[in-house]
Amino acid sequence: MHSIFKGQEKNEGYHCNYGLNTEWKTHLEKAGIHFTGFDIEGQVRVFELDTHPFFIGTLFQPERSALRDQQHPLIKAFVEATLKSKRELK
Repeated sequence: MHSIFKGQEKNEGYHCNYGLNTEWKTHLEKAGIHFTGFDIEGQVRVFELDTHPFFIGTLFQPERSALRDQQHPLIKAFVEATLKSKRELK
């Protein structure tokens, strides 16, 4: 996420009541999950798995940027990673 957003802080809206069960946080970290995005209360909103070419989970919805006729940086990065992977398979 840091490279996708070029180190800039982003504010993203979300419309759900889901969140990380804190009892699992340590277990997930031991498995290689990194928590990289948080709301103003410190609750996890983004996680990543560095050992995978593109494994990012969010509680915000980047696809909603299309409703504003905008291309979200996360979606663009996903498409680019997919194309790169496809080229490497050839």
